[in-house]
Amino acid sequence: MLKRLSDLPTGAKIKETNTKYGGRTLIWIIADKNHKGYPNNTVTLISEKVLLEKMFDGSTTTYKDSELRSWINDSNGLLKDFSSDFKNAIVDTNVNTASGNVTDKIFLASRAEVGLEGDSAKEGYKFPIFTNNDSRIGKNFDNQDVRWWTRTANSSSSVYGVHSDGSSGNFSRGDGRGARPLCNLKSRILVSENKDSDGAHTIIWNRLPIIDSATSTNMGVKTKEFNISYKVTEEDQGQTLTVEEYLDNTKIKQFSATSGSTYTFSLSRTAYQKLLNGNHTIKIAARDNLGDVAEKVFNFSKNETKILFTLEKPLVADAMVTKAMINVLGSIPSGAIFKVEACNNGNDSNPTWEDCTEKVLKERKIFLLNKKKTASQWGFNVRVSLDRNGASGDCYISSVGGNFE
Repeated sequence: MLKRLSDLPTGAKIKETNTKYGGRTLIWIIADKNHKGYPNNTVTLISEKVLLEKMFDGSTTTYKDSELRSWINDSNGLLKDFSSDFKNAIVDTNVNTASGNVTDKIFLASRAEVGLEGDSAKEGYKFPIFTNNDSRIGKNFDNQDVRWWTRTANSSSSVYGVHSDGSSGNFSRGDGRGARPLCNLKSRILVSENKDSDGAHTIIWNRLPIIDSATSTNMGVKTKEFNISYKVTEEDQGQTLTVEEYLDNTKIKQFSATSGSTYTFSLSRTAYQKLLNGNHTIKIAARDNLGDVAEKVFNFSKNETKILFTLEKPLVADAMVTKAMINVLGSIPSGAIFKVEACNNGNDSNPTWEDCTEKVLKERKIFLLNKKKTASQWGFNVRVSLDRNGASGDCYISSVGGNFE
């Protein structure tokens, strides 16, 4: 069974088996959860052991300019043997100091955070794991009690730290001292429920959901409505899945999905017709209950140069229609071929279409000449066509309306 990092108590030990220092797997201690001044929904970790033995800096006691701060955040320094999963999971943290704020992945505790001076907005707030000198004693990998740095300057030549007995120390900036790096991880990260032989809970990285589809993500030019079938899979036991479907970054559907099941995204004829010419995207997003999201994006384009449409069903007429007014709204650029036709025998298998384009363009009444029908009932219908014919500019029909008698 797994649990969230935030479910563990303050003081619990954590490890990630591929994150090491000097060839040894690092063990961390939960210093606090949702610590004041740090990012929301995070757990603050501090290394169990005192690492390295380095000077703070050769010329400054300002934390943001120090060599030690640079080294603990350097991919060729402390982070060299950290796993990519662990580094990617670290939350950037705004760290307060008396000399100015910095934003880092790895940082040192302040004198206030280890409980050696009062809380303050400039230096931060005490971690609950530090209650007395014994709680501050730091040991190296040889289990020796050693001195370690804080980030708090005392003067231009010295920096506060913690003595080997856990009491307050004041060390020259050039002294070689140890460090207990800190970082913040998201509260929802999973860990083993049981402790290992080191007394630590092991981080188990959550795997992203998987979205599979036989449809190419580059679908080229589409000329009509279409479907995309896809399967979503969640490899981590006990997780739930929510799927969201997007058209051009607008969510059009959301539902609870079953791992291993196949679903279909459908772009209807109506939805296709509403799309403007150009490039378009369909995005499938699968989210697990821990908030991790996998996405698959399908790209396609539309390049319609001709449109032709009629009413789905002719309008019912009690008698033969002889007159009509038709209004067409849209944008018809110079050079495009535009045509409007009407018929009064729309229920026939072969209606008699009469060209009324000029009357429509001039907004004049249309007089229908046909007087025959083969169907049992008269019916009025309209047929509109538009061919770009190489013309430039917007080319579309937005609405057709009118009346008849």
